[in-house]
Amino acid sequence: MHLGSPPTPLTPNPPNPQPPTPNPQPLRGGDKQVLKDFAKPICQQLLNIADKKRANLFAWRGQFSPQLVEAIMSAYCLPNSVILDPFLGSGTVLLEAGNLSLEAYGFELNPAAWMLSKTYEFINQGSRDYLLKQLRENLELEFPFRILTSWETLVLDWEQKVKQIRDRLDPDAEILLNALIILLDVGNNPITNEFIQSKFFQLAKLIENLPYSEKKIAAHLGDARVLPLPDNQIDFILTSPPYINVFNYHQNYRQSAECLGWDLLKIAKSEIGNNRANRGNRFYTVVQYCLDMAETLRELARVCRSEARVIFVVGWESQVMGVPFYNADIIERLATESGMYKKVLRQKREFKNKFGKRIREDLLNFSNCDIVREGTEQLAREVAAEVLKMGRTFVPLKNREYLESAIERVPAISSTPKLDRNCCLYQTIN
Repeated sequence: MHLGSPPTPLTPNPPNPQPPTPNPQPLRGGDKQVLKDFAKPICQQLLNIADKKRANLFAWRGQFSPQLVEAIMSAYCLPNSVILDPFLGSGTVLLEAGNLSLEAYGFELNPAAWMLSKTYEFINQGSRDYLLKQLRENLELEFPFRILTSWETLVLDWEQKVKQIRDRLDPDAEILLNALIILLDVGNNPITNEFIQSKFFQLAKLIENLPYSEKKIAAHLGDARVLPLPDNQIDFILTSPPYINVFNYHQNYRQSAECLGWDLLKIAKSEIGNNRANRGNRFYTVVQYCLDMAETLRELARVCRSEARVIFVVGWESQVMGVPFYNADIIERLATESGMYKKVLRQKREFKNKFGKRIREDLLNFSNCDIVREGTEQLAREVAAEVLKMGRTFVPLKNREYLESAIERVPAISSTPKLDRNCCLYQTIN
């Protein structure tokens, strides 16, 4: 049984028009003499988060650190900027924008991440008590806390009960319910009344502690290559794009998202950097990545104002069949050689992941040149061919034929299919 209903194109529950158009106005930020210096490096200790004081509100693999986002925005984001994160993940940029009372929009391809990030729209609601109370009362009705019953007693009909709750909720409270189902992480946790209640308690505390801002905060399901935003509206982009051979993010909270009706395998076909479609020859993913990121850069140039500040935080190196590829180098070439962006600064940061491995990321500061190029595909194919040929130095003998095949097929390989939201849902079972 599936708990969700197919949403209308581009906008989640509740149904509403496509993302609001930010009010056009001259370049924001005030006198250029008092602007934050976009070419000035951030202190390395801040970039590396040597003193970790904050954690992400949601568990999501590969997400931004809130301290990193805070450091970048404090250093480079101008007053009254309209912010965009086209690879939103679980929404850290929206939260930090809310803390700074800045208008912000985010787009995310992954339904689980989007449903979590959607909760940050409650930053625009001063009083959230009514919605939390509505969901709490319904949960207590269907999943009462059982004092004399073992916590191990599973709720076998929990999906049907959730559907009944959904039918009684206001649209905004339904956003909370969706996030709760994701946080249950179905398949990895036993679903009991007590577990559901404990997860709701955690979610309610998070919502209650969100900052309040009158400046619009919006999270939308969408593809970074086709944004439903008007031209020349964004002042500041901060994002961490996918990298080559990326982790399969659709596995995060997969069963929870599927319980809500999402067909994640269909959606995964639109994930940039994902090698699922190229299992026969994973080097094809390098070509697709160049094509996809060129399209993304072109779309971002379209929605940005002249001289808008664009910051990419990029995983430095990816390995494909024993060959290193450098994501930041690829993005820098596509951005600057297209003429759409001017590179202002490049920085690096290092940190240890939870497995103790040292990770490097590059920060690319670009300024939008107010030029939207039509011929980015040819540049992307040229860059792809060059980086593949550089791989000849490193490729193991057993994989050489795959590399040569990819080089030969550069002109023929297509970009990753763009997200078609309307065909990504299962049919709802009533």
